[in-house]
Amino acid sequence: MSTTDLPHGERGCDRAAVHIAATVARWFRSPGCQSQPAGRITRGRNLCRTKKLGSTLCQALLSRTQDQYLRFWEKSMLGNIEKPVLTMPMLWQEAAQFAEYESNIFETKLFGVTDGKAVGTYLEHKFTNHLLGIYKFNQGNSASGIDFPELQVDMKVTSSKQPQSSCPYKSARQKIFGLGYHLIVFVYEKYDDHEARTGRLNILNTIFIDRSRTADYQMTRGICDILDRNGNEDDLIAFMADRNLPIDDIEAQRIAEELMRTRPNQGYLTISNALQWRLQYGRVIQEAGAVPGIERIR
Repeated sequence: MSTTDLPHGERGCDRAAVHIAATVARWFRSPGCQSQPAGRITRGRNLCRTKKLGSTLCQALLSRTQDQYLRFWEKSMLGNIEKPVLTMPMLWQEAAQFAEYESNIFETKLFGVTDGKAVGTYLEHKFTNHLLGIYKFNQGNSASGIDFPELQVDMKVTSSKQPQSSCPYKSARQKIFGLGYHLIVFVYEKYDDHEARTGRLNILNTIFIDRSRTADYQMTRGICDILDRNGNEDDLIAFMADRNLPIDDIEAQRIAEELMRTRPNQGYLTISNALQWRLQYGRVIQEAGAVPGIERIR
């Protein structure tokens, strides 16, 4: 069915209008909606006025009821209306809003769950499905290795008690030059309500790490110190050996030559050697908002 088959007032809608409808529908489904439906509708109408969108859809939204909003968005979720393409600013905005209302969700399937990997999978799938209902983008797969390949962003979920996660090992060079993609990290603390037998994830931090900051902190700091003291290739090779970087002599020589030509960016992750890299985020949480490339989204 095309947009011409939609009810009167929904024809000729544009992408911005579809995004407005998605936003309002998300508010209706968010915590507190049932107790404050009038406020949610008013907020959606004010947004339409603020954006001054001239499409017939947005004009129609100003007089719609909650059920009409939801029926319209269900049509678009079925593919009747083209969704906007997910961009980096939209991803940041959605991550902040998702973290805010997810922190108030009490979920029975989370009660008693202590496995961090299970919690991470739950939250990653929920956020991805949330985005799929609003935007158009290609999901990550085993080949790409990251969640949002078009934006070069991977999503990580970690507990505040031990903020760390794993990522695929591709090359020892990642510890010096970075992972090669950005990270968006949700840091949560979990609460269980034993009386209601529900669990809740309070998302304390939502942080974006630019790929230029995804190298190992101590490794890059040591290399930069050597370069600042007029070190040479031999100094760099010795340092990499002392740090047990998993490379052979030939690769060590290649990296040293490259470092003499190009100074690495200071990384802020702690990366442990293993079959998979072990990423630790303690320093990132502390420095978010204070270091360019490490942004506190929420």
